[in-house]
Amino acid sequence: MSLNLKINLPALGVTKIMRFSEQMSVNEVCKQVLEKTNVGGKDHCLFQPSPPSDTTSVGRWLKPERTLEYYDLKTNDTVEYRKKHDVIKVGLIDGTLKSMLVDLSAPVSEVIDLVGEKLSLRNPEEFSFQVESKPGVWLKSQLPITEQVGSLDQTFLLKKKFFIHDVNVDTDDPVSLHLIYCQSRDDINNGKHAVTRDEAINFAALQCQVQMGDLKPDLHKPGYLEPKDILPPAHAKRDNEKLVLQEWKKIVGMNDMHARLRYVQLCRSLKTYGMTTFKVKERVPGKKKLMDAILAFTRDSIIRMEYDTKRVIKEYPFKYLLRWTASPETFTMDFGAHEEDYIVVVTNEGEAISNLIAGYIDLLLKKQRVVPTSLEDDDGEMASVTSVARIGGVAMTALTNAGRIHGDSVAYTSGVNDCSSAARAIDKMISDLFGEVAKMSDGSMTPAQRRQAVEAQARALHQLGETLSNFALSGDRASIAASALKIASGVEQLIGAARQAAASGADAGGVLMDATKGVSDALKALLMAADACAQRPGDQDAKDALMRAQLAAAAALQKLAALSKGINNDDGYQQLFKELARAVGAESQIMIREAQAAAGRVQDPTKRNQLNSATKALTSADDQFAHITDSLAPVASEAACKSTIQKAGNGVENTANYLVQLSKTIGLDPRVTAALADSEGRLRDALRNLMGASDLPNMQGAQEAEDFTEAAHQLLMGTAAIMAAEGNPALIKQQAGEIKNAATKLGQAGKAIVGAQTDPAQRERLANYLKNVVEATKHVLTAAPACIQNPDDHAGNKKLIHAAQELAEATQQLLGDTGRQVAVAALYNAAKIAAGSTTKLCTSSRMVTGEMNDPNASDQLSEAARAAAEAVQKLIDALKGVNSAAPPSMQRRSTFVRKPSSAMNELLKDDLMTAAEKFAPVAYKLVSVSKNISGKVPDGETKQELIYSSSNAAKAIHKMLANRKAMKAVKGQLETAEAIEEFKASQADIESALIAADTGILQPTKNKDDALIELASAIQEVGQTAKDVGTTAKTAPEDLGQSMKTAAAANSKCVNAGIALAASVNDRNVQKGILNALKSMNADVKNLMQIAKAVSAAPDDPNLNKLLLGAGKSVAEALMRLTEASKGVVPKKVEEFQNKAASDLEDLAEKELKGAADVIDKCAAKLQQALEAARRRAAEKQIDVDEQNITEAILEASQAIAKATGVLINAATQVQQEFQSLLKEPKTAPMYKRDPQWAQGLISAARTVAGAVQHLVKEANNAAQGNASEEALIVAAHAVSAATTQLVTASTVKADPNSSAQRRLREASARVTASTGQLVNAAKEAAKWEQEKKQEEDDEKYNLTENKIKEMEKMMQILRLEKELESARNQLGGMRKAEYADATGPASPSSPSAKATASPKSSGAPPAKAAGRGVQQAPRGRGGPPPQGQGRGIAWKTSSMGGPPQ
Repeated sequence: MSLNLKINLPALGVTKIMRFSEQMSVNEVCKQVLEKTNVGGKDHCLFQPSPPSDTTSVGRWLKPERTLEYYDLKTNDTVEYRKKHDVIKVGLIDGTLKSMLVDLSAPVSEVIDLVGEKLSLRNPEEFSFQVESKPGVWLKSQLPITEQVGSLDQTFLLKKKFFIHDVNVDTDDPVSLHLIYCQSRDDINNGKHAVTRDEAINFAALQCQVQMGDLKPDLHKPGYLEPKDILPPAHAKRDNEKLVLQEWKKIVGMNDMHARLRYVQLCRSLKTYGMTTFKVKERVPGKKKLMDAILAFTRDSIIRMEYDTKRVIKEYPFKYLLRWTASPETFTMDFGAHEEDYIVVVTNEGEAISNLIAGYIDLLLKKQRVVPTSLEDDDGEMASVTSVARIGGVAMTALTNAGRIHGDSVAYTSGVNDCSSAARAIDKMISDLFGEVAKMSDGSMTPAQRRQAVEAQARALHQLGETLSNFALSGDRASIAASALKIASGVEQLIGAARQAAASGADAGGVLMDATKGVSDALKALLMAADACAQRPGDQDAKDALMRAQLAAAAALQKLAALSKGINNDDGYQQLFKELARAVGAESQIMIREAQAAAGRVQDPTKRNQLNSATKALTSADDQFAHITDSLAPVASEAACKSTIQKAGNGVENTANYLVQLSKTIGLDPRVTAALADSEGRLRDALRNLMGASDLPNMQGAQEAEDFTEAAHQLLMGTAAIMAAEGNPALIKQQAGEIKNAATKLGQAGKAIVGAQTDPAQRERLANYLKNVVEATKHVLTAAPACIQNPDDHAGNKKLIHAAQELAEATQQLLGDTGRQVAVAALYNAAKIAAGSTTKLCTSSRMVTGEMNDPNASDQLSEAARAAAEAVQKLIDALKGVNSAAPPSMQRRSTFVRKPSSAMNELLKDDLMTAAEKFAPVAYKLVSVSKNISGKVPDGETKQELIYSSSNAAKAIHKMLANRKAMKAVKGQLETAEAIEEFKASQADIESALIAADTGILQPTKNKDDALIELASAIQEVGQTAKDVGTTAKTAPEDLGQSMKTAAAANSKCVNAGIALAASVNDRNVQKGILNALKSMNADVKNLMQIAKAVSAAPDDPNLNKLLLGAGKSVAEALMRLTEASKGVVPKKVEEFQNKAASDLEDLAEKELKGAADVIDKCAAKLQQALEAARRRAAEKQIDVDEQNITEAILEASQAIAKATGVLINAATQVQQEFQSLLKEPKTAPMYKRDPQWAQGLISAARTVAGAVQHLVKEANNAAQGNASEEALIVAAHAVSAATTQLVTASTVKADPNSSAQRRLREASARVTASTGQLVNAAKEAAKWEQEKKQEEDDEKYNLTENKIKEMEKMMQILRLEKELESARNQLGGMRKAEYADATGPASPSSPSAKATASPKSSGAPPAKAAGRGVQQAPRGRGGPPPQGQGRGIAWKTSSMGGPPQ
């Protein structure tokens, strides 16, 4: 169809009529106009002016992509073909005017963005335009300028409208600061803000500083300032000028920019800053007349105040506002549960208020939205723009664009005049409008606003449904027809809202469209039921059908409303909820069957009818309950839906209770009554379980959670294996492939998890962590091929290990941030599914027990089902415990919301894992019993249902246990990471201690003895925990995290004790020895942890186990080294004792030296006496001169030795006295410590010297008297020399080598050596003289004959001795033969061997001692082998040397 349009060409000043097709797009029309008129171009478009009768709008721009039909243009309508860009005058608040070229077809918000960009405003979206033609009226941000003003020949004043980011404005944003200052200044001076006099003075002083700079006393005197220009009207008095000048003087030196900032900061501190107020009228309870009030809006709240007193009536956060509506005379707000009714105010500024609210909400949503990720827009919880109006006392919601669905103009409700026609219209809508919806959005509403528009429509229809039912019951046909029309219109609008939500992407998964179709079907059924009820007013069945239809429609509408709010319970929740509801139904069915069977046996018709009526009521209540629970399962956690379910459950419970009571009243068989009562009790328990489960939170993304947890675990295990696989190309290749697959899986699951975040900061952080994992994975996969091809490349392996460490750290970071939540989500959902599947099996078992012929099998199944039901309840309680630890956002939406660490620690308690572990065996037992007795179930269908239910339950339980294991693994990984971090911290502590030891600033923190005790205990603990880690890695990998954490704690304890011990000593070498041993131990234990982690992933890998064994040995060696290093520290008490003992020993050493000197002096005197005596003897006996000379030489040399030794002893005594003085001197005491071992050596040396000199004197005297050999004299001389050498050495170890005493000591030692040499020479001469003299005597004593005689005598002696030797050998051989015979055969008690082997106890004699060396002969041990060297039963007679005879 074509139409003629009047095309106005402003450029030519003419209007032309042109024909176009309705299906042509606006863009095609523009091209055709350009071709025909040669005017315009790409910058031109069509603008439709409003007719003169329309005073609310100037016109509208036609969008190029829309068709003419969409805009409902008629023939002879006028449109302008005009240029979209033009220049406007933008006025700033400081009076500045700027000309800017803008797009007149763009919304005001886009023009503001352009202006803000040119002015360098940081937050231009908080500004807007006011125009000269409409003072104080803001232009609508969503509409173009030319659709709101008729002329561009005026100034568009740029002012701040919204106050969101004011707190961030400072001197770094000078333009925004200046504009906010100017606006704040005008508001203060105009009296918009109520301020005190002091505040007004401060503001005026700052204004003066900004405008005039520093105060000049000569110029700025009283009378210079104009109070009305700087002070608000209430304080604009000349008396205040002096105060302004005084305050101005205080801020001299402040530059104008800081003065502006201070002015704005003071203004922001006012309660009315950023507040937009509207004068309205409100109805006050108890008064008929409307009273003046103020409706105020700030950045985050809505405030109602009394007009006169400005007292706040009530304040509402923006998040409480569900919806609002603006009409020409009123403005209505819905605060949901926070107000009993709508808040309605009378005002002609309703549209301005609506635009202000919408603007604030858009800005708050924009503030929350995250841009860096490629995920869907945030589902904000703020209120949305909906147009709510009261029509006949019912809240109705109209769609944007008058309910049109993107150009569809079918009038579905045009012929509706009763329930039947309304039902047909809805049926037509269902047929036409529930097809596929193209994705598009005009940007006028956010996704959250789209969903809330659907919710508002659903709630309005809910009230209409109740109204229709009431009218149908009353039979008011006119009201029924009116309600039917409203319902049909409401359904059309609802479908339109749902389609727009789907088109804008606000309907994820199409749940809103599906629920909308369910609502449409339910309302159609309600209309049909209302029509039937109206036609048959007295028909009870029709009334019952109407009530059922009304409840079904209400449930469908509640479901849609809850889904619109983003509530959509996960599959596990829904499965558990439905199975628990079916358990209620199963008990109801058992009661119904029991009652029906009993009714057939009741003879009294009245009682039978009563029983049948009660049974029918229970059946109806059960049907209604089943329908409601099945419908509301996806949204059962929502408060209104939960209330509906509770109401339906109460209906079932009450009718069941009535049936039991009736059975008692009419006197049914007690067994029947007992059975009914038992079922009724079970029904109550099932209802309790159901309502308890409805409180469980919604945790979407269970599969993604499982994939995430599993992939993260695989990545960590793979990286650990690679770090331990240096030189093993096969293992590296295998692990690289697994890492690649795991990283891909983690990336896919991670994207879903990131997308589920509602906290923008958390969302962005997780996205960055995920990106780090991807990058680190690339590094590993890049480095791996080189190591596979060249296993011996050390640099390549080092690079691969570094990349693996980087990947492990990135994965730990991601896992630590969200792994806890993910693990909980996976186990949580798996537990719900397991509970639901087990409940279904319990229900199936319950239904089967009544059909079985085997009582034992029935009882066995019934008992297992009862136990399983109790276990389900305990598991649900554990799940509810997780819910109570979760934040509200998690309880309602998703488990992936970031939580405070303290709350997450609550989540990670072992309660849920423990409950799952305890639940599994009980549930498995029911599965086992069900499968075993399924063959005894007579009914084939029931039997298959039992088998199917048991199979599903087994799978669900298995999956739950798998997720429990995964959760434990995640905990283990986190504990592992904590352990590794603790090792790093210990390493840092050791390094710091080493630096402190090097610089001498290592300060003691503990008593030395305590540190020694703690270190010894910690070393033992580290050894045990390290051993446990190795064992756990191979036998219980899931517990490795806790084991490593324990080992890390022990290691940290050992490091702390070691550092404390090192600090308690002053010897730096000892300090460094301990600290280096600690460093080695820490590194070795950490290496053991990393290898154990790799082993836990592959416990049977021989290479990894070999590495683990080596690491364990390294730890043991490190602990031994640490133990050895700690031995250098002497306990304090021992040190004190040693110091005292050393002092005593040093005193004793000095005494011994003096005593030795006395002994030597006496020895020297004896030698002098001996020499004089020798000389007297020589004179009396006339001894040979040579002999006399030798004797004198010996005595004189001995005397020289004694004297030199005495000098030596005195010198050593002086050295000792000098050392004692050094110990007592404060300056030298730290350098010279008491040494007990040295003192003992000195004492020993002194005693040895004294003894050696005494022995020398004795031998010298003997030699002088001819009673000793010269060899003994030489030995004695050497003994003196050795003793003096020992004494010199002991004296010089601790002494100052340059002291005079030390020099004298060395000189005395040299003299002793020389004297010793003289004595040795004299002794040798004496020996030579003695030998020569003896030889002469022998030559003279014997001649030749005598020699021959002597020779013969010796030969005879030899022969005699040889004969005796032969006889002794024969005797010995006989003795040995006798003993051998005794050992190989039994000997009689009287035999010699028996007597020889009798024990001392049996013979009554005491044990004899061996003849040689006093060794007692030991008896043979009981039952043990004989002692070495003995035969069985043989006791060797001890020889003179204590051994067996030779």
